[in-house]
Amino acid sequence: MADASKQDPQSPTTLQTIDADKLDKARVGRLQASSTLKLETLQSQLLFNGRREKEKKDRIIGLRGFGSLLTAVWHGAVKDCPWAWEKLLQVEETLKRQKALIEELTQTADQSLVSAPGLSHSEAHSIEPLIVEIRFSTPYSYIGASLLSEYDRLVRLAMQAQHVGRLADKEAFRLIHKGGRAVRGAFESAFGYKFSGLTTNDLLQGNAKAKETVAKRGQVSDAILRGLKRPEFTPKPVAAFSARYYSVRMPAAKTEEYVQENHDRLGNTKAMTN
Repeated sequence: MADASKQDPQSPTTLQTIDADKLDKARVGRLQASSTLKLETLQSQLLFNGRREKEKKDRIIGLRGFGSLLTAVWHGAVKDCPWAWEKLLQVEETLKRQKALIEELTQTADQSLVSAPGLSHSEAHSIEPLIVEIRFSTPYSYIGASLLSEYDRLVRLAMQAQHVGRLADKEAFRLIHKGGRAVRGAFESAFGYKFSGLTTNDLLQGNAKAKETVAKRGQVSDAILRGLKRPEFTPKPVAAFSARYYSVRMPAAKTEEYVQENHDRLGNTKAMTN
């Protein structure tokens, strides 16, 4: 029998076998994973890195810049900054809207490749794609990576359709250009956040500093301040019934039914472990 405590050469994880009676004193290690993004077009490569503002050329916030900007917003939300919550909601909405647009443009390019009976075209791929390791601290950064990947496919389909005479030059350029603007718009949505040093409670109480900051930055909606409106992905669990068994994130609307449901789940978990 193989020794389970030996290091797996394919993984940095060390496997350990312990006695069941000592389980309460043991601590499971943190989760670890890796992610990569395949880039097959020059257009997606540019939108990965972005571009600094130069003479006669506008600044482009790429995926890397998007991730960095979102990290600051994420940390602000951890500290309950009202404008961080507001920014995360804006980013979330923009990502969804731009994703829908990319999918619509991709469908147009894909359908254009439907040709005459007996004639078919395989999907174009780069003979030397770039496989980039990515690591972000927020879920929305990975959603941004997914959006960039979808745009990469749109570019490949449009260029292929143009090459085989299924899309005119002007139409292929329109699809690629419009898709690129959609991705750039999504990445730009993270721009403009600045940590306030205030919390939602500060704004609800309306102290002097809160009033002064609101006068400069604008009012945050009451639904955000009261926790009734939150993004789908939040930076920390807002409620946990037992850290020993599991922790849960409360949804935007913290209903009694949700609390009871998770209370019942906790009871079932305990019963299974006894």
